[in-house]
Amino acid sequence: MEHHRQRQDHQEEYESGLEVVAAAAPSPWRPNDVPLPEVAPYAHSHSDVDAKAAQLPLVADNALAWDRYHKHNPGLEVVVVPAYGPGDQRKLCGVRRKPCYVVIAVAVVIVVAAVAIGVGVGLAVARRSQGDSGGSGPTNLESTKDAKITCPAEDNVTFSAQDHPDRHFRLICGHDFNSQDGAMDLASANTTTMAACIDLCAARPECVGAGWGDYYGNRICWMKSLLGEMNTSGNWLFAVDVDKTSV
Repeated sequence: MEHHRQRQDHQEEYESGLEVVAAAAPSPWRPNDVPLPEVAPYAHSHSDVDAKAAQLPLVADNALAWDRYHKHNPGLEVVVVPAYGPGDQRKLCGVRRKPCYVVIAVAVVIVVAAVAIGVGVGLAVARRSQGDSGGSGPTNLESTKDAKITCPAEDNVTFSAQDHPDRHFRLICGHDFNSQDGAMDLASANTTTMAACIDLCAARPECVGAGWGDYYGNRICWMKSLLGEMNTSGNWLFAVDVDKTSV
């Protein structure tokens, strides 16, 4: 009993001199802590492995990831997988890109051509319409050759001169242009009809209008080179050149 107590005291005295150190926390795992496993060469003699398959190189999606592994196995060949093979081309809307681009280009050309043709036809029609509306004068003209001009039946009717059909005159009933209001007399002549008066004016390029009526018992045609202001004049008839005046 006493021997056991002495032994216990001696053990306590010995253990009291020890220094207790706390266990350190484990460090995080790093790839270098565990080496990559070695892969046996492909050229082995198992009967179930095809000889050609054994000689094929390893395929890696990322060559950089295989750098360390390649150092440990210098006899291995690393081949990067291509994005797509020759027979696996990228597609657009389910169609190979090259044919799809060709179809799109053809469609664009057709649309541009259609727009250009439409614009051209529209401009041509517009110009033709302007030419028809802005021509030398009305299309339905009555020639002075057979015309029996009376007022007010023919008021504002346009006539063409029989000997000069390119000259067109519009009849104005009950009005005149005299020198007191700015008109300039060109010449005068006796005529039996208003149609004959229009023919006389048409024969003279400088004539822009002519008045006709009874002047002291005579049928007189007064031709004008300038009209001036229009005035009211009873039974007087006046014809103005539609291409040379704005009346």
